[in-house]
Amino acid sequence: MRILIAEKNRGFRAGFVELVTDCHPTWQIVETADVVELLAHMGAAHFDLVFLDLQLPGLHAYVTLPVLRGDSPHTKFIGLGDADDRATIVRCCQ
Repeated sequence: MRILIAEKNRGFRAGFVELVTDCHPTWQIVETADVVELLAHMGAAHFDLVFLDLQLPGLHAYVTLPVLRGDSPHTKFIGLGDADDRATIVRCCQ
């Protein structure tokens, strides 16, 4: 399994990488902290799973996420963020 963790907070990202590595030591993990690197990684390789910070610098989740899903239809995306309002969550899932 090849995963990408796109999260702006370095401490959270490091802890998340450690957790995933402990649970799934054979998974290949790529990490990034900004949308430019995210797009470069997505364009260069296939990922089975992407953990995506919906507040990633430069990311417009409502616009970028549907494009990423369209370009990578076999990749599963899991949104990370602190949005708790239903409208935001539903809009990102469309």
